Amino acid sequence: QGSYSPFEPVVRLVSPPREIPGTMVKVKITIVGAKNLPNKDGWLAGVSDPYCKVTMTGQPQGPEVRTKTIDNNLNPVWNHTGMMEWDGKSDMRFLVMDQDIVKEDFLGECIVKAVDVKKGFHGTVPLTPGKQKVAKNDPVLTIKIVSESKTPCGSCAIL
Repeated sequence: QGSYSPFEPVVRLVSPPREIPGTMVKVKITIVGAKNLPNKDGWLAGVSDPYCKVTMTGQPQGPEVRTKTIDNNLNPVWNHTGMMEWDGKSDMRFLVMDQDIVKEDFLGECIVKAVDVKKGFHGTVPLTPGKQKVAKNDPVLTIKIVSESKTPCGSCAIL
């Protein structure tokens, strides 16, 4: 059998490598409002009761920002601002839904690319219509995204 020499290196794996902490970036998201949303409620039930939810694509159970529901309104104004932890690489999904007692209906969505999240975005974007026919005017969503600037070490200052 082999003999042990004090000059031979001994390699031992102590624990699996971990991701470096602090890679998340805080993003301030303002959902101003939507216009021309389709009505998904029946003719006896009034009109849609919309809310908007923001998530990172590919992470449906991850962090989110959500507005309140506005009853019977196809042109809601939320003026909702929330903070969200963002991984710095995922696109953001803005999903507008009609809240109902039995099931929620899809009203539209838009995807903001990661590059636009990183540099910041403010404007009105078209919502992809749902599976039913499109409203007379295209549905749109007005949003603002501000990404927190990070210093290289996460919490230190560059002097």
